[in-house]
Amino acid sequence: MSIPRNHHYVSQVLSRNFMRNGSMFLYHKSSGRIQEKSTTKSLFSEKDLNSIVLEDGTIDHGTVEINLNQNFETDFKEHYDIIMDTLNTVQTKQPLNILNSVKYLMRIGLIGEMRTPKDQKERHEYIMGAFKQVTDGASEEIKKSLEVHEQMVSVVKSKSPVDFDKVVDGVIELMGDIMYAILLAPKGEYFLLPDCTSISLRENLLKDIVINGEICTSGGSSIASITFPINSKVALFCMSTKVREKKPNVVIQLTEDNVQEYNVAFFKASDKGVVCESKEFLEKFVANYKLSSNNFSS
Repeated sequence: MSIPRNHHYVSQVLSRNFMRNGSMFLYHKSSGRIQEKSTTKSLFSEKDLNSIVLEDGTIDHGTVEINLNQNFETDFKEHYDIIMDTLNTVQTKQPLNILNSVKYLMRIGLIGEMRTPKDQKERHEYIMGAFKQVTDGASEEIKKSLEVHEQMVSVVKSKSPVDFDKVVDGVIELMGDIMYAILLAPKGEYFLLPDCTSISLRENLLKDIVINGEICTSGGSSIASITFPINSKVALFCMSTKVREKKPNVVIQLTEDNVQEYNVAFFKASDKGVVCESKEFLEKFVANYKLSSNNFSS
């Protein structure tokens, strides 16, 4: 059986939700062109993006893709349907009780940025830069082994692969209790899907510790909140209760200005482009963004 080598960095189980009447529209940031797409097959994907090199030098095209499917995509529709069915039965600002389904969908948002070609490239450059600093004064044998490793992984794009499942489990554990809101776009407004899937805010979620009577503040920051659209009319907002007082989980009807603010954030966070189900809405958004931005290059 042939192993698919067209690897998506935005899962099709999500991007398919942005099609209407068999079409969606992709805005290319580099050219300013809007392209009609009738399939998600080539949307936000690259050949061999998730291929990795094994210890024996064999190129493995399937393992990362299989793990992504099993841990992030297989049950996506089941939990997505639970959320959408709930929206048909609850009133705005009425408390919700669908945390398990929200947390499952949240997983795909949490890995969004780290799946992109840009992030994969930058991650490897950062790791190798750190290694090279450490090995500056190392033996020639260690330096040679680093060179051999670099040469071995040079044939693939995923040079420093990530175990997405373990990373997300760690992020969710660090976030602790999560509160969430389901955000609804009003009539005539649509959410854009960015090629990074989601936007997030980072804060220090680690507790300060006391050492010898001194309070030591934990360094670094982790994802504290995440927002991403699950279709053109619905978005999820999830936040750790470590950074904000816990509030009821509710449905929130957004205003036109609210949707604009979220879409600007999605657009800025994207690397190469965004998708929308409505060409007219996308054209209007881009035109307004150009007018309001002094440096329309991102």
